[in-house]
Amino acid sequence: MSALSSHFHSIAETVSLFESKIAALDGEIAVLKITDHNARHLSFLLRLRREYSEILARCEGLAEACNVLSESMSGN
Repeated sequence: MSALSSHFHSIAETVSLFESKIAALDGEIAVLKITDHNARHLSFLLRLRREYSEILARCEGLAEACNVLSESMSGN
């Protein structure tokens, strides 16, 4: 596996990890809104979700850049 392929694989794994973390947070947030109106806890989870979303967006940008670089290196 080339260095670029290795980095792309790592980025793809990170994207997948943060997608699953965000989905889990969405579930927790939904339950918390229904069962427990602890505003402090809800605020923390919402802030954490925003931060995870920002990281996910950056990782997706890196993944796209890796795709473009990979295609240009292969001559496509």
